Amino acid sequence: MSNEQTTLPKNNISSPLVEQKTSYTTPEEKLSMSSIQDLIKQSWPVYKSNFKKLIGMILLPMLAFIALGILFLLLGVSGLFLFKDMGETGGLIIKVLFGMIALGGIIFGIIISVIAQAGLYILIKNSKENITVKEAFLRAKKIAGKFFALNLLIGIFVMLWSLLFIIPGIYMALMYSMAVWIFIYEDIRGTAAIKKSKELVKGYWGAVFWRFLAVYLLFYLIIIIPSILFDNSGFEILWTIAAQVISFLAAPFFMIYQCFMYWDLKRVKGNNQ
Repeated sequence: MSNEQTTLPKNNISSPLVEQKTSYTTPEEKLSMSSIQDLIKQSWPVYKSNFKKLIGMILLPMLAFIALGILFLLLGVSGLFLFKDMGETGGLIIKVLFGMIALGGIIFGIIISVIAQAGLYILIKNSKENITVKEAFLRAKKIAGKFFALNLLIGIFVMLWSLLFIIPGIYMALMYSMAVWIFIYEDIRGTAAIKKSKELVKGYWGAVFWRFLAVYLLFYLIIIIPSILFDNSGFEILWTIAAQVISFLAAPFFMIYQCFMYWDLKRVKGNNQ
């Protein structure tokens, strides 16, 4: 056994998120992916130690929308007072003003949301550094356009495959599932990142599928079972709210878990992938 500081064989690679131990294998042997349990064990410390930063990054778009809502309300009230004596002309001015503010607010909100989403990836990538939410957000601004374009491209491709049938859509969604991490870690963009993701997952599609399915299924069972047990009761409403909060808090963990899957695929495929 050796840790990540030791020179590893060509077909072994470990994640920079935490120190890991990697075993030696012969070049002819096809490596197995880490177990679901191991991936969870690796993900949890990263999630726990960066919890506040990750949640802070998720909250940024919400705070931006709240600020825009307040601004929209203040401008609306002031507009009513300024143009109330102008009749139809005043009403038209208010409508145009509201429309422009609403459009600008939507665009601004989307931009902040995209940057914050990219910021989550930056925080996870640099989880061993003492990086702040502000620094991660500023770094994310530089890649936000490419990040958005890649996610849009993936969404379009998956949608087109789904038009054939749901199964091809699911299959290709998993084949593309590592593209964003490839972009974040390797700065490979667009269709090149998607192509490399397909190469990385190829031969391990089933393993990737079950590792995604098991964790998400376990999570949703935890969420759904209490709702079924306490159907038509006051507790159901409280649990519905609690389930939304739990889903919100769990979102960064699933991203970290996927990141470790990416590095695990790099390990089993070798440094050349």
